[in-house]
Amino acid sequence: LLFSWALMGITVTVLWMAGNNRREAWLLGIAAQVPWLVFDWIIGAYGLMPLAVILGYVYIRNYLKWRK
Repeated sequence: LLFSWALMGITVTVLWMAGNNRREAWLLGIAAQVPWLVFDWIIGAYGLMPLAVILGYVYIRNYLKWRK
């Protein structure tokens, strides 16, 4: 339970940082997808795993666009 709250906190932080035009938000978002995948696997929420992969792709895309 504590792990899920920590992951939720990281995700909210990423969105908050992105809303404040902080480019490093996307890096944190990319990094956060690994523990999300592990968490999804552990609890058997296999349907959420594609979401983590897609969000990782979106975070990478946004980071590259903001890097210019």
